[in-house]
Amino acid sequence: LGLVCLVLVGLRRKTSEIVEEEGGRNKRNYENLKMGLIIWGIPYRWMSHVWGKLTNIDLKFDLIKKSMYNIWTSLYDCNLDEMKYPLESYKSLADFFLRPLKDGARQIDSRSPDTIVSPCDAVVLHTGSTKLSSIKNLSAVAVEQVKGVSYSLEEFLGEEPDGLQIATPLQQNDKMLEYIVLYLAPGDYHHFHSPADWEITQRRHFPGALIPVRPWAVERIPGLYCRNERVVLNGKWKHGYFGFVAVGALNVGSIKILFDEQVQTNQDSSLPYSSTVVKCFERNYPFNLSMVRGQPVGSFRLGSTIVLLFESPRNFQFAVKAGDTVKVGQTILRNLSLPIHASLSAPVNGQWPGEAANAEILENLDNLAL
Repeated sequence: LGLVCLVLVGLRRKTSEIVEEEGGRNKRNYENLKMGLIIWGIPYRWMSHVWGKLTNIDLKFDLIKKSMYNIWTSLYDCNLDEMKYPLESYKSLADFFLRPLKDGARQIDSRSPDTIVSPCDAVVLHTGSTKLSSIKNLSAVAVEQVKGVSYSLEEFLGEEPDGLQIATPLQQNDKMLEYIVLYLAPGDYHHFHSPADWEITQRRHFPGALIPVRPWAVERIPGLYCRNERVVLNGKWKHGYFGFVAVGALNVGSIKILFDEQVQTNQDSSLPYSSTVVKCFERNYPFNLSMVRGQPVGSFRLGSTIVLLFESPRNFQFAVKAGDTVKVGQTILRNLSLPIHASLSAPVNGQWPGEAANAEILENLDNLAL
């Protein structure tokens, strides 16, 4: 009983961070306590660790495999028509999560170097932009995860992300900082790809919580993406800074980056309520990692969230809006000054663009580390 009381008192103290101010008094009520329990009271990291162990168990019999995968498909509307291999070829549920697409299932928009395409199959949760001229320092910037719910850009990316220069008067005159939030559902294709032709110069890995990132949580928990474990890839494209962020979630403790084996997510989670000591693992790459549109970047073990943040001229515009469903390779941002040529979209057959380059990048990084 004493332990329960201590937990409740701790949750009550924690919830004061997210309660609303009303008439100069803190409004503490049932909803606040419930949100405190959701954020701090449930051992998400440990649950995700256990889930990972269970989903990696090899299923020995085809009948069991098919039954398990069909149940999952019915629960989360997986599109098995796009699956490259038959159900029985996937040895575990985790293997099924990472099922590749069959040839021709996706097309990569190749209209111009200015086009940005979706890095994943997802639902658009939010798009937004802010003028660089209005940004004095990164700590003052708050961007929206959904309409009306924001998070700190500096807390999300860390201090001084490589490639993002705020105090440059000339670039502030005609540049915007654009951002888009993409939610991958559990039934979606779980791999993510390069959305543009760009160069990665820095990787940051922020260990953290694994709170669910389903829309109901995103709409209610301020700074959710800053609380959760995430991998940030910083770099540059034709028009300036480009940032690619893979955000973990409940049962999505495993974020894999194909060209960086040092990224090990959801560590120190073998016990309930265990926490990480290191706040950020940073790696500045010894050479720029060149990515092309559609190139495989990594994968989640289950659905989660991708956030893109990038500089662009003012004549660029999102081609999608909140609530839209997008597929890998579909245009999400276009240059309004250029004509649209839909016929230039190219189906993916065999390998994805740049797929062979990942092994070469990994080998070169390993050789330099020796």
